[in-house]
Amino acid sequence: MAELKVGSTVNSNTILHIGNMNTDSLYLSGSSTGSNSSLVTFSGSSNTFTLINHPSLPSYSVSANVLNTLEGNTVAFTLQTDNVESGTSVPYTITGISSADLSSGSLNGNFVVSGSSNSLAFTLTEDASSGEGPETMTLSLNDFPSASASVVVLDSSIEITSGEQFFTTTGLQYWTVPDNVNYITVYAVGGGGGGAPGASSRGCGAGGGGGAVAVSHNVSVTPGDNVTVVVGSGGWAGLNPYSSRFERVGSYSSAVNDSLYPPWSDIDPAENGGFSRVSLNDIDLVSANGGNGGGGTSDIVYGGTGGTYTINTSYGSNHIGNSGGTGERGTSGESAVRPGGGGGAASGYSYIGGGYGGGGQGGSGWGQAYGTRHKGAGGGYGGGIDLYGSGPSGSQGADAPPFITSYNPLTYNYTSAYAGGTGSDSASQATAYGGGGGGGAGGKSGLYSYSGSSTHYWSYLNYSGSAGRQGAVRIAYSTITM
Repeated sequence: MAELKVGSTVNSNTILHIGNMNTDSLYLSGSSTGSNSSLVTFSGSSNTFTLINHPSLPSYSVSANVLNTLEGNTVAFTLQTDNVESGTSVPYTITGISSADLSSGSLNGNFVVSGSSNSLAFTLTEDASSGEGPETMTLSLNDFPSASASVVVLDSSIEITSGEQFFTTTGLQYWTVPDNVNYITVYAVGGGGGGAPGASSRGCGAGGGGGAVAVSHNVSVTPGDNVTVVVGSGGWAGLNPYSSRFERVGSYSSAVNDSLYPPWSDIDPAENGGFSRVSLNDIDLVSANGGNGGGGTSDIVYGGTGGTYTINTSYGSNHIGNSGGTGERGTSGESAVRPGGGGGAASGYSYIGGGYGGGGQGGSGWGQAYGTRHKGAGGGYGGGIDLYGSGPSGSQGADAPPFITSYNPLTYNYTSAYAGGTGSDSASQATAYGGGGGGGAGGKSGLYSYSGSSTHYWSYLNYSGSAGRQGAVRIAYSTITM
């Protein structure tokens, strides 16, 4: 008979997570949300549980506030969670050091979830001896051992100076590991996909997908090692062939109003974002692919999918990766007033070490004509992410409001859509990377008739999409002087 643990099967569904106090609820791999109480037997013991179908797997990640530290200092480990109920106890174990190495904190204990971020502090004992070799202090979650973080503990006679190197110019670059550096942490974000164009009767364009993120902590290096960096560019925006953004075509009864134009062959589709990659001595460590451009191979209204990631788990620890978010779909036909917002960078969920706060999706735009006036507000950019590790997800950008807010008196509103919020936002960095571009306004946006004339004209919009935001790479390191 099955044990009560993550991975066991209940009612043909896999247990994804055991709830608060490990006794009252089981989260199952059901395809829809919902819950019911049921008597379940595990290893001869029967208990009543609340069975919760939960399509989103709870996400866990652990990070440390430093790569290296000295005896006598305090180390903080932070548990980042998503889809985990408040009050849940998450047990951990610390390895690599002994209990005598801690003056506060314990080698075994629990995080108690309250919100999405929870931290525990541990003070290291400064003993009288000197010349000790380094020890690696690793905190791992008992039920999710891939969610872990490590800190190298050094004798207090050693001097540590932290440093970092940013790579924000797109393309191929090189970096040499400095003297006295033994560990690096690498962060890579792919470029966002471009937004599809709005194109006359085809409708409003979709947003581009967000770039992925890939992170590997505590990669062992030797001074003089060669690091190769590629930074992905943002995808070009999709363009339509018309020089005028606002046009009137045909009469009310003209057949052109029911056809799709311009021809697909005349549209310049949105491009995918470029990948960002970090390699050590020609061995790939992490790769974060760019988001796909909005639209498809024969249409402009399908949202671009987010980029994917690859991590070489043979190097480093606490590997974190998230796929980019999908761009918002555009609209087509006579109701085409909503260009899609771009997908946020790193908005997916990772099952290698847990979550990384992703950028929010951009708000949807608004395209509309009334008389001789029009509004062509494209979708907002997807929110990018910073390069400093765990943090909250960005909020979704606000939608552009309707063009006409009042008909008596006639009042127009030209406000645009807003970009999605920045993910893993840190006060240490002002620039966000990897958000998808917003779609352009298009479509059959209004009907216009000349005074005293029986001739009616359709109004069309032809706004291009916006380009995706570029990717970036950050390498953090510590210089150790004996």
